[in-house]
Amino acid sequence: MNWRKLILLILVIINFSIAFSLNDNESNQKEFLPLQQSVATSDNMMSIQMNPAFVGITNFNGFGWMHYSKDEKFKNHYKFLVNLKNLDYTYEKKENKVSKHNITIGSEFKNAPNFLQNMYMGSTYSWENSKITEPSYKTGLLYRPSNYSSFGIVSEKSYKETQNYIIGAGFRPFALSDFINPYRLDLSVDLSYNGFYAKEKQWNKPIFGISTEVINGLKIKGTYNMEDKGVQILFSTISLKSESGSIRYMRQKNQDYVSKSYGIDYILFTNKCFKDPLCKSPKKWYQVDTGKRLVTYKAPEFTIGPIKIFSDDVISIEELTEQIIKAKDDDTVQGLLFINKHFTSSLAIKQELISAIKEYKKTGKKVVFYYDNISNSEYVFASSIADKIYLNPNGSVDLKGISINSPYLKELLDKIGISVYNFRSHPTKTAGNTFSECSMTPEEKQSNESLISNLFNQTCKMIEEGRKDKLKLPIKQLIDEGPYLIAQEAYTVGLVDSLFYEDQLENVLKKDFGFKKTTKKVSENQDLNWYHNKKEKVAVVYTQGFITESDGEYGKVTAERKTVNLIRKARKDKSIKGIILRVDSNGGSAKASDIINHEIELARKENFKPVVVSMSGSAASGGYYISMNADKIFAQSGTLTGSIGVINITFTAENLFKKLAINWSLIKKGDNADFGSITRPINDLEKNKIAKSVENTYHQFVTKVAKGRKMSYDSVDQISQGKVWTGEQAKEIGLIDEIGGLTEAKLAMKDLLETDSDIDLINYYKEHSSHLTDFSIDAQPSRVSSKLSVELIDIFFKSYEKWLLLNLDSPLLIPEYDLDEFNH
Repeated sequence: MNWRKLILLILVIINFSIAFSLNDNESNQKEFLPLQQSVATSDNMMSIQMNPAFVGITNFNGFGWMHYSKDEKFKNHYKFLVNLKNLDYTYEKKENKVSKHNITIGSEFKNAPNFLQNMYMGSTYSWENSKITEPSYKTGLLYRPSNYSSFGIVSEKSYKETQNYIIGAGFRPFALSDFINPYRLDLSVDLSYNGFYAKEKQWNKPIFGISTEVINGLKIKGTYNMEDKGVQILFSTISLKSESGSIRYMRQKNQDYVSKSYGIDYILFTNKCFKDPLCKSPKKWYQVDTGKRLVTYKAPEFTIGPIKIFSDDVISIEELTEQIIKAKDDDTVQGLLFINKHFTSSLAIKQELISAIKEYKKTGKKVVFYYDNISNSEYVFASSIADKIYLNPNGSVDLKGISINSPYLKELLDKIGISVYNFRSHPTKTAGNTFSECSMTPEEKQSNESLISNLFNQTCKMIEEGRKDKLKLPIKQLIDEGPYLIAQEAYTVGLVDSLFYEDQLENVLKKDFGFKKTTKKVSENQDLNWYHNKKEKVAVVYTQGFITESDGEYGKVTAERKTVNLIRKARKDKSIKGIILRVDSNGGSAKASDIINHEIELARKENFKPVVVSMSGSAASGGYYISMNADKIFAQSGTLTGSIGVINITFTAENLFKKLAINWSLIKKGDNADFGSITRPINDLEKNKIAKSVENTYHQFVTKVAKGRKMSYDSVDQISQGKVWTGEQAKEIGLIDEIGGLTEAKLAMKDLLETDSDIDLINYYKEHSSHLTDFSIDAQPSRVSSKLSVELIDIFFKSYEKWLLLNLDSPLLIPEYDLDEFNH
């Protein structure tokens, strides 16, 4: 037992000793005097009983027990408290078989004017036994205009009885000082008034209060009631998530305060950690427990009416980043521990996670990975941030570089009798090549080589910066000599730090880092500030997946109508000050992209709301089209973007019909009534019209990019032509403004709004979604024994999806690059 635990035990014993020693007086007293904490400064779960407005502050979520005492022993008078966000229930059992119920609801005035920020309101509805129709009411307001001042007012009316009022004010003198913790001292004064229905309307004499935290985790509060010359003393000790204490009330009789005393003993448990507890928890390691797929936006796997069913196998980058931030702020967390965590995601999404973990490491906390086997992309991720990488003695490191291996279906389609016509603005617009070519074209090869060269250099830099002098050879040589199928070889060249089995991990961590234990949960600290800066509400609209004119599940595709409606609601919502467009899309319909882009323009020019784009895994073709008019564009260095070009894939199946012995007969009125028919070869008129349409769409695309990015047409044309760029390259040529993720986009929005207030990001779809219930399921896909079968099925479905999209009017699309797990 360490000294902190010993002190805590002694103080708890003192608490209960005081509780018994002070109760030695009159047994004919029938009622207890109420709690005399301030309606303006109270700071625990019992505060709600003084002022219902405290329920609007979410520090006190949890439950508690209060026991009233008198006559040298405890009597059957107690309270049980349960507090949830903005809701509190209290059950009170009195001595005379009376049961009292209290339900309190309340919240903050979130949309109040600036001068009314930090105002809370709450109401309590109470009744005894089953007399729910004979209630008493209590309504309270709490206003905290600064971190050193607080004001409260409470109105209370019992059934058929008088209505009374209490007003109170609090002051934190140390909040004006930069040298002393502002929570160390609170001063208060409260006045009560017998109200409108009282026989004798009067102001009672004030109650003065003082609260101090003598040492971390030891609180003493006192009040003096000038009306009855009563003194109330509260003595409490706090640990990490609990508070226990005793309250004694003594009223003067013949100059002897102890002759008449009453008390309450209590214990409270919360879901948030107390600040500076007496006994701190031992340092723990947060074991990151997440899904295998890391995505920009987590869409439901299934939707059944109002019920949306999510997979536990998937986690969004924002959810995971939030966990990392909580671990950074949790004083009990010493390190992050990843055990056999293989995130399937794009390089750009992993780079956003890396940025969050680097911020976490600035606190001096550690990051450790243990693997049985390490994949290629997972090694790049782990090596860039890990303090240690541990490997199974029989494991492997699949470090081997980046490759693109694309399927081409022209010969297959020719054999079955389908002819493909690939109309493209430029040879480097290669999204349709899967169907129209037998192999990679020279232009496609040149574009892909440029792309993966940049990505390869980025990954080399990430590994070098993370491993520093641990590597025994130059990183490019290490990659060329990979993969490392023998663990000892990976250890010898410095790719990993140690080889051992997973059951030895705890002992190794104890030796290397003074490891104590792991936890799969991180905690939040209670926020004891009285004043919080106003937050400006900014809507986040997610555009993930193919851009389509048809409808579809939000987050799986970017459906034109749903996306436009969300942006329109956000731009017309007066409480929304700006819009962040979170883009992860390879493109899709040119028409749908243009309509979404038009709505973005209206937000900026008609509603004067700034728009910031945060590009995630990819934002190319149509994904770039919807982004180009934003006030600021952010992307990760590995984001695939650009691909400013147009294609139109048309197919005919006359030979297939012949093989199937299907004959067609045509009657038409109008020379082009059968325009686009698949039953015959495409004619010259059709070729010319489609080619002109592609050319016109490309011209509009480049013109709008030039206008949005404030560049000349010719300079945009040079970097367009369907060429795909990484975010790093895109910044150099002016297609984006800065490298960064959602965090940087949020800071940019703050600058555009010219505000000192914090930004409150609102998931605008979730805010306006009509679904009632979310469920999570373990949606592991069924295993297929043959890896070849899996790859063929994957190619088939991806090709089929792309085929459907390419038959839209002038599609804007880039291929589904599979950069060896970097971009799935």
